[in-house]
Formats: sequence, C-alpha cells, structure tokens
Amino acid sequence: MDQANIQSDFFFDIVKGKYTLKGTVKKIEEYEAQYGKDFFADYDVKKKDKPWDIDYLNELESQGIAGMASKQFFIHVAEVSEYVHNNMKKKKHKKFLLMISAAVVAIIGVVVIIISKNS
Repeated sequence: MDQANIQSDFFFDIVKGKYTLKGTVKKIEEYEAQYGKDFFADYDVKKKDKPWDIDYLNELESQGIAGMASKQFFIHVAEVSEYVHNNMKKKKHKKFLLMISAAVVAIIGVVVIIISKNS
C-alpha cells in the first residue's frame, strides 16, 4: 500500500473513533519510524475552540478528503473525534437511562393500579 492510501485509511479510522488521541500519536510515531519523519507533512492547523460537535468533525473530514495531511491535522482530528464520540456515548447512555427510568415508573404505575383495584 502506498503512502496516500495508508494515510487515508488511518485518517478515516481516526474520524470513526477507532483511535484515541494517545493512540493516534503512537501510530504517527510508528509510521514515522517505519517510513521516515517526512511521512506526514508538517504545517499548523487552524482550530476551532471547544465545544466541538459532529458538524465540526464532518468539516475536518472534508478537509482531510481535500488533502490536509499534516501531523498536526491528524492529531487535531483525533482530539476532536475522541471528544465528539465520547459525548455521543454519554448522550446515548443518558437516553438509555431515561428510557429505563420511564419503564420502571410505568411498571410501578401499573402495579399500583392493579393493587388498588384488588383492594
């Protein structure tokens, strides 16, 4: 596989949340050890301030597709991806807990109605 394909696969794995920020930095170091320090371009990236959301991650993904490939860009994408995916997991967890709570309240309500009818 050539450099462009390796970087592309790595980039999309970062966007999907397969790599944490730490994992991304480690993988970059591995690629640089294997392919040389110039495997990734070296230029700064314009960053938005937190809070980050899925729209910003999608914006970064578009920039990556358009050819952004610096080490700093990959690290920033990993940082944003980790932040966004963690927030998405928390929201899903909260929704799940709310659904469970609602179900428990409904069951208790049914039990109270049945008990009151039988009394």
